[in-house]
Amino acid sequence: GQSITLAKNEAYWNTDRTPKVNSLEIQFIVDPAAITNALVSGAIDGSYDVPLSAVSQLEAAGNGELILGKSMQMLAIIATGDGPLGDPAVRRALWTATDQQALSGTVFENTARPAVSLIPDGGWSFADDVFSSARAELPGAEADIEKAKEILADATADLSETITIVYPTERSYYADMISEFTRAGKEIGLDVQPQGVPSAQFGAFFSDPEARAGHGAFVTTNYMDVPDPLVFLRTIVQEGGSQNFSGYSNPEIEELLAKAEAASDETERAELTTEIEALAMADMPWLPVVDPAVRLFMSDRVTGVPASFAYLYYPWAADLGAAG
Repeated sequence: GQSITLAKNEAYWNTDRTPKVNSLEIQFIVDPAAITNALVSGAIDGSYDVPLSAVSQLEAAGNGELILGKSMQMLAIIATGDGPLGDPAVRRALWTATDQQALSGTVFENTARPAVSLIPDGGWSFADDVFSSARAELPGAEADIEKAKEILADATADLSETITIVYPTERSYYADMISEFTRAGKEIGLDVQPQGVPSAQFGAFFSDPEARAGHGAFVTTNYMDVPDPLVFLRTIVQEGGSQNFSGYSNPEIEELLAKAEAASDETERAELTTEIEALAMADMPWLPVVDPAVRLFMSDRVTGVPASFAYLYYPWAADLGAAG
């Protein structure tokens, strides 16, 4: 259970994909300090998504390079529909009061950008002008306490009730992230509290409504499988969507989803998708926090692997080879 070793297949049918290394050992290291020490000492040659606590050490490492690549990931807080966060005005107010820029620079060590949408930044492979223009029109992620108070004035929920945001205790950066929401909530009169649970228990929040019951929200590091924003958005905002954990429903969005899914023209599909994006951000069933980069460290001994989120599905090990 500590590692697995892959051996080069000399008889692989596609000679264009013949591996450049004879063997590759993948080690399963879960302790952030151990990962950092192994990379800095050269005991391992590389890692994707290195721990945030390792960023400063790896940036200064003399035996390799930390590369920040394009990602299709996002970190968000998912409202369950219970408690004050069941009210869209409360969600928008809390998000508006939160300083995502500070989170990007401190908790995420300048390896992420503030999220302004439920679509990860750059998560599209077509109609860039449409998606980029629409993104620029969305409300910015700068903290604005006075505006947040104005939004909260429209809330109908019981604002005296505590909002709990659940996170896996093994990932302390989530607690640091939620602490900013706690601070922001206090500024506008909301009581926001983190609640840590073991990772083995936390997984049930994505599959078991009973596990979510009584909790206002839970955190997620989520990602797009394909660079098509419509595919990702509909999992969150469509009735019965696979990631619609609060029973969110908006008839206008349902109508737009049907039109967008039927559109054969990419520009039309993109324009309809951005309309859905704007409506989703107005209701905010998820509170987007940051769009992280892919954090790849490679020692000076190796090269060839992609520094983008393509690594999740791409056979990157076939391109790994000795540097120089």
